[in-house]
Amino acid sequence: MLITDLKKACGSNRAGIQRLRIIEAAEIVSVALPINGVLSGAIVLKNGQVFKEWQVNLSADFSEVRKEDTKHGNYYEQTLRVVFSQDRNELTVHHRIMRNIRYAILYTDSNGLTKFIPRMENLSSQTTGEGNKGKNIYSWQFGNKAPLPAMIFTGTITN
Repeated sequence: MLITDLKKACGSNRAGIQRLRIIEAAEIVSVALPINGVLSGAIVLKNGQVFKEWQVNLSADFSEVRKEDTKHGNYYEQTLRVVFSQDRNELTVHHRIMRNIRYAILYTDSNGLTKFIPRMENLSSQTTGEGNKGKNIYSWQFGNKAPLPAMIFTGTITN
Protein backbone atom coordinates (compact mmCIF):
# COMPACT_ATOMS: atom_id res chain seq x y z
CA MET A 1 0.00 0.00 0.00
CA LEU A 2 1.30 3.42 -0.92
CA ILE A 3 0.74 6.60 1.05
CA THR A 4 -1.33 7.86 -1.89
CA ASP A 5 -3.75 4.95 -1.29
CA LEU A 6 -4.76 6.27 2.12
CA LYS A 7 -8.08 8.11 2.22
CA LYS A 8 -8.49 11.34 4.14
CA ALA A 9 -10.31 10.91 7.45
CA CYS A 10 -13.84 12.26 7.51
CA GLY A 11 -15.16 14.27 10.41
CA SER A 12 -13.19 15.36 13.43
CA ASN A 13 -9.89 14.04 14.69
CA ARG A 14 -10.19 14.39 18.44
CA ALA A 15 -7.21 13.91 20.70
CA GLY A 16 -7.02 11.96 23.95
CA ILE A 17 -7.99 8.62 25.43
CA GLN A 18 -11.55 7.89 26.51
CA ARG A 19 -11.31 4.34 27.84
CA LEU A 20 -8.36 2.73 29.62
CA ARG A 21 -8.11 -0.95 30.64
CA ILE A 22 -5.07 -2.40 32.44
CA ILE A 23 -4.14 -5.94 33.52
CA GLU A 24 -0.93 -7.57 34.72
CA ALA A 25 0.77 -9.10 31.69
CA ALA A 26 1.23 -12.35 33.67
CA GLU A 27 -2.58 -12.77 33.77
CA ILE A 28 -2.73 -13.23 29.98
CA VAL A 29 -2.66 -16.84 28.76
CA SER A 30 -2.40 -16.10 25.05
CA VAL A 31 -2.84 -13.45 22.40
CA ALA A 32 -3.84 -14.18 18.81
CA LEU A 33 -1.30 -13.26 16.16
CA PRO A 34 -1.91 -9.84 14.62
CA ILE A 35 -2.26 -9.54 10.85
CA ASN A 36 -0.84 -6.34 9.37
CA GLY A 37 -0.83 -4.70 12.81
CA VAL A 38 -4.46 -5.59 13.57
CA LEU A 39 -5.32 -7.97 16.42
CA SER A 40 -8.73 -9.32 15.41
CA GLY A 41 -8.50 -12.58 17.38
CA ALA A 42 -8.82 -13.24 21.09
CA ILE A 43 -6.88 -12.11 24.13
CA VAL A 44 -7.28 -15.05 26.54
CA LEU A 45 -6.99 -14.28 30.26
CA LYS A 46 -6.52 -16.67 33.17
CA ASN A 47 -9.80 -17.87 34.72
CA GLY A 48 -11.53 -15.15 36.69
CA GLN A 49 -9.22 -12.36 35.52
CA VAL A 50 -10.49 -9.15 33.94
CA PHE A 51 -8.97 -5.93 32.69
CA LYS A 52 -9.35 -3.20 35.33
CA GLU A 53 -11.13 -0.26 33.78
CA TRP A 54 -10.04 3.22 34.82
CA GLN A 55 -12.18 6.30 34.41
CA VAL A 56 -9.95 8.93 32.83
CA ASN A 57 -11.53 12.09 34.14
CA LEU A 58 -8.90 14.62 33.11
CA SER A 59 -6.61 13.42 30.33
CA ALA A 60 -4.55 10.56 28.99
CA ASP A 61 -2.25 10.31 26.03
CA PHE A 62 -0.15 7.72 24.24
CA SER A 63 2.95 8.39 22.18
CA GLU A 64 4.95 6.03 20.05
CA VAL A 65 8.24 7.04 18.44
CA ARG A 66 10.24 4.80 16.11
CA LYS A 67 13.91 4.76 17.12
CA GLU A 68 16.82 3.44 15.11
CA ASP A 69 19.50 1.30 16.69
CA THR A 70 22.16 -0.05 14.33
CA LYS A 71 23.50 -2.48 16.94
CA HIS A 72 20.26 -4.08 18.21
CA GLY A 73 17.67 -3.17 15.55
CA ASN A 74 14.91 -0.62 15.41
CA TYR A 75 12.30 -0.32 18.15
CA TYR A 76 9.32 1.79 19.22
CA GLU A 77 9.52 3.91 22.34
CA GLN A 78 6.01 3.88 23.81
CA THR A 79 4.71 6.10 26.60
CA LEU A 80 1.25 6.20 28.15
CA ARG A 81 0.49 9.04 30.56
CA VAL A 82 -2.73 9.14 32.56
CA VAL A 83 -3.83 12.16 34.57
CA PHE A 84 -6.60 11.99 37.16
CA SER A 85 -8.32 15.08 38.53
CA GLN A 86 -7.48 14.36 42.16
CA ASP A 87 -5.52 11.97 44.32
CA ARG A 88 -7.66 9.47 46.16
CA ASN A 89 -7.12 6.35 48.22
CA GLU A 90 -7.84 3.91 45.37
CA LEU A 91 -5.16 5.52 43.16
CA THR A 92 -2.55 5.55 45.92
CA VAL A 93 -3.16 1.89 46.81
CA HIS A 94 -3.00 0.78 43.18
CA HIS A 95 0.12 2.85 42.57
CA ARG A 96 1.93 1.02 45.38
CA ILE A 97 0.75 -2.37 44.10
CA MET A 98 1.70 -1.53 40.51
CA ARG A 99 5.41 -0.95 41.10
CA ASN A 100 7.78 -3.38 39.37
CA ILE A 101 4.98 -5.17 37.52
CA ARG A 102 4.57 -5.36 33.75
CA TYR A 103 1.16 -4.57 32.34
CA ALA A 104 -0.90 -5.12 29.23
CA ILE A 105 -2.96 -2.10 28.26
CA LEU A 106 -5.99 -1.58 26.07
CA TYR A 107 -6.99 1.98 25.32
CA THR A 108 -9.67 3.54 23.16
CA ASP A 109 -9.00 6.99 21.82
CA SER A 110 -11.52 9.79 21.37
CA ASN A 111 -12.15 8.66 17.79
CA GLY A 112 -13.13 5.12 18.84
CA LEU A 113 -9.90 3.36 17.79
CA THR A 114 -8.76 0.71 20.30
CA LYS A 115 -5.11 -0.30 20.59
CA PHE A 116 -3.39 -3.07 22.55
CA ILE A 117 0.06 -2.75 24.11
CA PRO A 118 1.02 -6.21 25.40
CA ARG A 119 3.80 -5.17 27.76
CA MET A 120 4.47 -1.88 29.54
CA GLU A 121 6.34 -1.01 32.71
CA ASN A 122 5.12 1.38 35.36
CA LEU A 123 7.64 4.22 35.14
CA SER A 124 5.82 6.71 37.27
CA SER A 125 6.26 7.97 40.71
CA GLN A 126 3.23 9.24 42.53
CA THR A 127 3.01 12.91 41.67
CA THR A 128 0.54 15.61 42.52
CA GLY A 129 0.76 19.22 41.55
CA GLU A 130 -1.03 22.38 40.62
CA GLY A 131 -2.94 21.50 37.52
CA ASN A 132 -6.22 22.06 35.81
CA LYS A 133 -7.68 25.46 36.82
CA GLY A 134 -5.95 25.53 40.19
CA LYS A 135 -6.83 21.96 41.18
CA ASN A 136 -4.43 19.18 42.13
CA ILE A 137 -3.80 16.48 39.55
CA TYR A 138 -2.41 12.99 39.94
CA SER A 139 -0.60 11.14 37.18
CA TRP A 140 0.70 7.72 36.21
CA GLN A 141 3.16 6.99 33.45
CA PHE A 142 3.92 3.70 31.70
CA GLY A 143 6.66 3.03 29.17
CA ASN A 144 8.11 0.40 26.91
CA LYS A 145 10.63 -0.21 24.16
CA ALA A 146 8.93 -2.61 21.76
CA PRO A 147 10.02 -4.25 18.50
CA LEU A 148 6.60 -3.53 16.95
CA PRO A 149 4.11 -0.66 17.25
CA ALA A 150 0.93 -0.93 19.32
CA MET A 151 -1.68 -3.17 17.67
CA ILE A 152 -5.13 -2.04 16.60
CA PHE A 153 -7.57 -4.21 18.56
CA THR A 154 -10.85 -5.39 17.04
CA GLY A 155 -10.93 -8.80 18.73
CA THR A 156 -12.39 -10.28 21.87
CA ILE A 157 -11.35 -10.83 25.48
CA THR A 158 -12.09 -14.28 26.93
CA ASN A 159 -11.20 -16.49 29.91
